[in-house]
Amino acid sequence: MKLILRGEERQVENVSNSYDLAKSFGGGFFKNVCAARVNGQNTDLRAELSDGDEVELLTFED
Repeated sequence: MKLILRGEERQVENVSNSYDLAKSFGGGFFKNVCAARVNGQNTDLRAELSDGDEVELLTFED
């Protein structure tokens, strides 16, 4: 699946939602992510992603 992250197109594997995407970065990053903005709309981490979506992972600091 191709997603747009920080303005760059990326190919990701085994990702169906924003939570999976956050976990794919490794380390403890996903523990700081509380929501996502998908195509300009705030969503929870369980919302399904589609090919070509523009995704911004939001942390408690955002």
